[in-house]
Amino acid sequence: MTFKNENVESIKIAYTYTDALNIISKTISNTKKSLDCIFDHRWLFTQIDDTILLNSIIKLKLIGITSRFITKITKDNMAYCKKIMKYSELKHSDKVLGYLGISDSQFFFNYLASENSKENKVVEDIKDIPQIEIHLLSINNQSFVQEQQFLFDNLWNHSTFAREKITEIERKVVENIISNKTIENKEEVLQTLCKIIESSIDQVLILFPNTSSFWDIYNEGILTTIKNAINRDVTVKILIHINDDDEDDKINKDIIRQKLKAEKKEIEINTNFFSKRLQQQYVLFVIDEAMSAMIETKGHGSEEESSSIIIGAADFSKNISQISSFVSMFDMLWIQTEIEKQSKVKQTYFQMFKGLKLKTEIYKRKWAFEEQKDN
Repeated sequence: MTFKNENVESIKIAYTYTDALNIISKTISNTKKSLDCIFDHRWLFTQIDDTILLNSIIKLKLIGITSRFITKITKDNMAYCKKIMKYSELKHSDKVLGYLGISDSQFFFNYLASENSKENKVVEDIKDIPQIEIHLLSINNQSFVQEQQFLFDNLWNHSTFAREKITEIERKVVENIISNKTIENKEEVLQTLCKIIESSIDQVLILFPNTSSFWDIYNEGILTTIKNAINRDVTVKILIHINDDDEDDKINKDIIRQKLKAEKKEIEINTNFFSKRLQQQYVLFVIDEAMSAMIETKGHGSEEESSSIIIGAADFSKNISQISSFVSMFDMLWIQTEIEKQSKVKQTYFQMFKGLKLKTEIYKRKWAFEEQKDN
């Protein structure tokens, strides 16, 4: 339904899920500069599960259009939030209900619960009962839209970044799993490590002080748990120290790359090798910036070896300041490895043309419009 009057340029009302979806999808697809949306956890599920809506959001990301979303992040919907975060900026607010959107600060739409239906039923059954009364309002009156934009910006400025909220929730989850302690029994170390990786929601950082320690952990089957985390959309980053002057390290590096390359057929593992020498010789795990694990290894591991004494004691900690320092160190090393890789690419490029006698050549072309101008 559409109507116009002298005060309102255009108002559209959708009464079914299909009509509402068409309006929302069309508004998102026609966005040229920015998209701002507020939706509760139930519409969050619809936003991800509905292919049409999700593809519209992905398209905005691909063409460089900014999108900002606000929702209420909970332990139960964090997996959905992780997916949304890939394509838009996301923040958390407790004061979220329904679904509204603003496109280019010019077009506004808002979901209104039907008076004949309960809010929960409308949203929970929205995909199963497409003809249920939805009441979605679409308005392009500029004065009204600007007011809504002001309210959105105000809520955005007072909302919490999604990563901060996820970390806060994860810390509460971790408190119920483990406390600060040192474990010396190998089997208990592995069980505890697997447990906290399984609880991960956002990110797992792993630092290996040498290639041998990588094989120590790899041969214990921890990679399977890591793969399961990645399948839940958890980001995993791995840093491995190598000695560029050590031939065994160079061989190990190639073997590790081949192993991880084979794994990448199923999952995406972000791996970098760094050459800066570290003082510590323990394997470091940081889970969701909420829990850290420092594991001693004997440093004698290889691709073929697997010994019951390879894994030593482990310190599990929830100390925020310590974890922050670990994350800062990891990020610094990660950036350094990226710079080293770029430097090696440049060196390879220059070596390709080293010794070649190249000369500067200038080519000129008279374009058709210049010919017309001369005439």
